[in-house]
Amino acid sequence: MVFRLLSFFFLLSNICSGQDTKYTISAPLDFKEAGTRNSVLCMKNGNTLLFHIEQDKKLVVKVFDNAHREIASQKEKSDFVNFGNKDYSILALYDINDEAVMFVDRDLNSRHTLVRIRFNAHTGMIADESVVGESKSENRRMKFYLVKHIEDENYEVLFCADKNHPRETDMFIVFFDNHHQSIKEIQLPVERTRFDRIEVVSARSRPQGVF
Repeated sequence: MVFRLLSFFFLLSNICSGQDTKYTISAPLDFKEAGTRNSVLCMKNGNTLLFHIEQDKKLVVKVFDNAHREIASQKEKSDFVNFGNKDYSILALYDINDEAVMFVDRDLNSRHTLVRIRFNAHTGMIADESVVGESKSENRRMKFYLVKHIEDENYEVLFCADKNHPRETDMFIVFFDNHHQSIKEIQLPVERTRFDRIEVVSARSRPQGVF
């Protein structure tokens, strides 16, 4: 069975005055319904990227311009993530420095790992991919939380170990600029001995700091 995915591009105007919303609908895209996942990122350059994930197949990346016309389509294979499997999680998808940047959480070589994949926003091709962080061992897993700046394209990664260790840092934040260079690291001295378990519910970035 074929699932017709419709891309909706809304041009909102005069909603408060009660006028009808204007919109256009693109031509349908023929994708299979079973075992699929789709993510969409609207770029500041006017392009829209559609990431289509289908079981046992390569990642499909389609690029649409600001007139909603398809201008590129790629079938990409990652060195770190097999998108045809289900052994990973997409934590975030950001528009950074005219690239679509995807952060993926998965296990590599028995270690919990955070992978960063950068896509060209005009061609849809993978421009670069690298490991941002990983657990030190299989039985002491590190969890990752992405925090994006509102005022610029910088971001942070919050690392939190799932088990307390008396001689190692359990929680810390690494700050990255829009070129993905680490610019500083802050340790978070949490007294975990008073708690049975610590779980990060959410994290947000503000000019005053990360909350």
